Amino acid sequence: MQRLNCREQDRTTWADAGFDGPPVMWRRARSALRRSSRFSASKWRVLLGQTIARCVMQRKQSERAWGQHRAEAAQLMQSGQEDRVDEQVILCLREKARLAAFIVVQDYCEQVIDKLPLIEQEESKECPEEVREAVASLLFTASMCKDFVELEKMKLLFEAKFGSPFVASVIDNLRGVGSQIIELLSNQTPSWPVRAKYMAEIAKEFDIKWGPTRDH
Repeated sequence: MQRLNCREQDRTTWADAGFDGPPVMWRRARSALRRSSRFSASKWRVLLGQTIARCVMQRKQSERAWGQHRAEAAQLMQSGQEDRVDEQVILCLREKARLAAFIVVQDYCEQVIDKLPLIEQEESKECPEEVREAVASLLFTASMCKDFVELEKMKLLFEAKFGSPFVASVIDNLRGVGSQIIELLSNQTPSWPVRAKYMAEIAKEFDIKWGPTRDH
């Protein structure tokens, strides 16, 4: 096929050859096509929507578990089983943290969805500042919750869009990750003052006379 010279051919000639314009326009079209094959806003939107749906489901489960732990702690208070009360309160506080974490993750997903047009416009591997914390925090959550299948899939999309170095910097160094989600997913045992305060709240709710006999 004869090579066409854009300096010698007008637009009509290019159209006759099956192109919409000179080579520079064709290169832009090919570049846009490559970008669309790498990034699909609709794919991101669907998967983020599935992640939100999972968060809603997990929140309901956590709410039920949280209520059960509170009720069990109250029963143990009534029977004076202080050590077991403490165990239930720890479980209760951890479940409460999980519940809060799912709310935060859902919010981050919604932020990314809102910024999809901005992400789509970004041609480099740079993650836009406006959405960096949300993306980093979702990556962190995926690394902490391996059974969160939807986030594992989002991790692959983030890596394809922003590159492996960005993902590694988040997971290895917590770069850009929100402090709240780090705290909520830390799974650390709450301090005794926090547990004692929560015991007092449960005792008040269930109208139980309660006072731990010792510090833990």
